Amino acid sequence: MTGQDNTRFWRVEELGGMELLHSSGIDPAHSRHMHESFAIGVVDNGVVVNQSRGETVYLPAGSVFTFNPGEVHSGYAADARAVSHRSFYPSEQAVGSFAQDLGLKGTLFFRTTTLNDSRSASALRRLHELLKSSGNAFERQTATIQVLGALLKDHTSLRGGWIQGREPHAVAQVRAYLEAHYRENVSLGELSQLVGLNGPYLIRTFRNAVGVPPHSYLIHKRIERAKQLLRSGEPVAQVALMVGFSDQSHLNLHFKRLLNITPGRYAKSQFLPRKTL
Repeated sequence: MTGQDNTRFWRVEELGGMELLHSSGIDPAHSRHMHESFAIGVVDNGVVVNQSRGETVYLPAGSVFTFNPGEVHSGYAADARAVSHRSFYPSEQAVGSFAQDLGLKGTLFFRTTTLNDSRSASALRRLHELLKSSGNAFERQTATIQVLGALLKDHTSLRGGWIQGREPHAVAQVRAYLEAHYRENVSLGELSQLVGLNGPYLIRTFRNAVGVPPHSYLIHKRIERAKQLLRSGEPVAQVALMVGFSDQSHLNLHFKRLLNITPGRYAKSQFLPRKTL
């Protein structure tokens, strides 16, 4: 092991553009962040430390971790040692489709962030490898429905959103404003005037409801949009300006901090060779 991280992302378009990740090496600490999709992962080697819902959990090899859309979390490798893990990021729409296939009505949410389920861990590993190597769309779709469908059936509940519906009205206003104006140089004074709250109180209220302060939420929105643009083939330097960063170096800094991969490597990792069956 060289101590260098090897992180790769790719997408499976026929599964709603579901993104997948495989990472091995020295995994640096990931600052508090969230995903717009679900996040389902399995630890292959080493021990991953996850922090979410006010808890710190150590995940040895064979552990499965799950996060709902918008659920804030952070993580790092225990004792700064090499770890290997793989993840799936199905959209809310894709999970809703799985729920319908299972005969469930409503919105599914994972009850816990850690699953002690060796059968699911093994099934997720096999599915991850198949989605990387198989060129047969029918096979990929069938296997995904079987594996993720079983996971959802065993470990989710029908209930309201993890965050949505429990936030103050002012926070909802700020979230909507940041989502609409993420390209702009938004100021705290601007947000305070929008909702009639002073800056420190607004930051505290927003963080209590969402899990991160407004500025971090703005950065998250910029990175999500940057990923979309990079997948469409836009140059990294141009993407930085399109999403509101002052230059490419600022995009690189925040992108690497959240995803443990540079924007350039992310763009190049979108297409993996697959065997044609």
